[in-house]
Amino acid sequence: MGHHAIWVGVLAALAAGSANTVSAQTAPSGGDATATGKTAGQIEEITVTATKRTETVREIPQNISVLSGTQLQDQHVVDYQDLAQAVPGLSFTSGGAGGLGNIELRGVSSAAGAATVGIYLDDISLSVRNVAQLTGAAEPKLLDIDRVEVLRGPQGTLYGAGSEGGTIRFISNQPKLDTFEGSFHTELAGTDRGGISYDEEGMVNVPLFPGVAALRLSAGYSKDAGYLKRLGLDGSVLATDAGDTGTGVIRISGKWLLGDGWTVTPTLFYQNGRQDDQSIYYPNAGRFESIKQLPEPDHEQIATPTVVVTKDFGWSDLTSVSGFFWRKTDIQVDGTFQNSSYLASIAPTDDPTLANLESPIAYRAMTNQVSEELRLASKSMQESGLPITWVTGLYYSDQHLTTSDYEHVNGFSNLFQGLFGGPPAPYYQGLFAAANPGLPLPAGSNNWFANDFVYNSVRHYDERQYAIFGEINYAVLEHLKATAGLRYLYARESLNRFGGGYFDAGDPDSVSKLSRAYAATPKFALNYDITDNNSVYANATKGFRLGGPNRPVPSTICAADLSGLGLASAPDAYNSDSLWNYEVGTKNRLLNNRLAVTVALFDIEWKNIQQTVSLPGCGFDFVKNAGTARNYGAEVQVQAKVTEEITLGLNGAYTHDRLISVTPNTGASVDDRVLGTPDWTVGVNGEYRHAVTDALEGYLRADYNLNGKSSGTFNKSDPDHYRPVYGIANASFGVDAGSWQLEVFAKNLLNETKVIQRIYFSASDSQVTPRPLTVGLALSKQF
Repeated sequence: MGHHAIWVGVLAALAAGSANTVSAQTAPSGGDATATGKTAGQIEEITVTATKRTETVREIPQNISVLSGTQLQDQHVVDYQDLAQAVPGLSFTSGGAGGLGNIELRGVSSAAGAATVGIYLDDISLSVRNVAQLTGAAEPKLLDIDRVEVLRGPQGTLYGAGSEGGTIRFISNQPKLDTFEGSFHTELAGTDRGGISYDEEGMVNVPLFPGVAALRLSAGYSKDAGYLKRLGLDGSVLATDAGDTGTGVIRISGKWLLGDGWTVTPTLFYQNGRQDDQSIYYPNAGRFESIKQLPEPDHEQIATPTVVVTKDFGWSDLTSVSGFFWRKTDIQVDGTFQNSSYLASIAPTDDPTLANLESPIAYRAMTNQVSEELRLASKSMQESGLPITWVTGLYYSDQHLTTSDYEHVNGFSNLFQGLFGGPPAPYYQGLFAAANPGLPLPAGSNNWFANDFVYNSVRHYDERQYAIFGEINYAVLEHLKATAGLRYLYARESLNRFGGGYFDAGDPDSVSKLSRAYAATPKFALNYDITDNNSVYANATKGFRLGGPNRPVPSTICAADLSGLGLASAPDAYNSDSLWNYEVGTKNRLLNNRLAVTVALFDIEWKNIQQTVSLPGCGFDFVKNAGTARNYGAEVQVQAKVTEEITLGLNGAYTHDRLISVTPNTGASVDDRVLGTPDWTVGVNGEYRHAVTDALEGYLRADYNLNGKSSGTFNKSDPDHYRPVYGIANASFGVDAGSWQLEVFAKNLLNETKVIQRIYFSASDSQVTPRPLTVGLALSKQF
């Protein structure tokens, strides 16, 4: 649509100012924690539930970043890309389609095996195993969010095996028992080279029986305009706004006081998102253009029904969290390059019509998880009068993950018959027999290419976890607190795999594998209060990640790739990996709470790192333990209330992550970077607010975030080996008029469109850039 789309979006937004839509991302309103200690000209202090009890950030002996719902809205944080710009040391790697990205903290980065960063929506884990680039981090829309907590370093004691590098918690606003309230938020925007985007959200909180029961409803729908051009093989324009996304979400939550200290809180969260094409482009076309036969849409759905039951015994609090996590992702990929071009290259003659047949690849990933956590937590030291607090609990989860991959080459059989005078199956059987002398033909090879089918693979993983955990805090001295914790876990994982088709030749028709793991993850920490507002801390924590079985890799078509790594076949399984994180830090509130400074230093040794080994020639991959890494670095966060009208912020992180030993046959070398993590990030931000009248306040905000270089692959000749430095600037200005807020905003203000990542997903070299300059208008109302 071009540059004028930006201004069209702004003008259209002005006309839509009266739309009845919602905002869920308002100031904290009844969540697990709230802001405390805020007075005029001071920086507020936030309480969190990161340790499964309510504490201020300063009291917790680890580095935590918190973004309130108000900050999320003010900074227009809507996804992991935005969150990574706002939180030092957090990075995000795109997977090419919705739901396939990967999150990294402190250089603990791996797109293989179990997640390295835990994702939680309230108390429900959304972490899913990475399977052959078909799964990635679940991304709940930030609807009616009280805050986001980013916990750095392993959280093995309280959050288990999926939190080796850290944990991100999305904490929702809870129903209010005594207050009827609501809000709406609407925004309209235009994107350079793209079309019009909009976001509509709303919330209402209704006390059903005041003081006893309440219901909270929130819903939203957002559309992000695509900005890429898709071309056909003949150069014709098939789409000018490829990459359009639309996401609808609803959250229903209730709260009911049953009496005698019992409370029941049921919640249902449902999200439905679609994208009409991937937001990547190919260098074989032009800037922001791709040449492909087929669009590559995806469709992701997430549902998390949850029931939380609590009981106040007076001396302790019992909490039961019963949850179900369901996720389904469907992705179509244009497989012309992988399939029809390859089959044509080994046909009797390489015919261009045979090489350019449409080849749709249909991927599906389905997750069903049942979980239960039962924990008992003591009252705080202030409430009990004792120098000790504790929490203990049991955890169980059973996650079923099924992935499927179905591939066809449309019209292949008929065209092969017409070109070469016979069906394709006998010819390709001959190629298989020649490449594998003495090996019998695979079962079903007589039906190769029936209905133009070339490959299928169905994998079903069943991962069960059982854990017991506990943590104790003891006031050794008046200002010195010691913490010790331990989680013991038993896990069982099975894989059942079925496959067929020509590209599966050399694999068994079915495979069943079983693995078990036992792990203990301890935690030790000290926290010393220098004054009421200044503290220092140190901790040592262990993280653990489950191993698991590998899918089989076809030995025939992948023989050359495997040989290049010195392998005759891919490994059947990979082992668990683990790390120790050693951290010291200080948290300070100075100048009468006008200056907040947090500094943390960390040193991590990560053993048996699970990494994906790609076989680009045949398009398969496997997981292997790549070696040991040493990660060390620092994180800094500073916020200053310079005057009552001016607030400034600075944050930064430095991570030195290198392999110090490597396993043969992985393609990695000693001193290679751990993949996917920038070596440094720096961000600055500022806000100026000025009262225009007694009822009207104007404001101006701006931030700029720089991301250092990183590596996307161990292969130094791969275009993704070097990922460059890039920066993103954002700005907004607006007015607050009591319960109303009107704002003009710009994201990626300097229109940074540098190629920041290359991925092998549907082409040999597909490129990712930041979303181009987007300018819009937002209107919010609380009532």
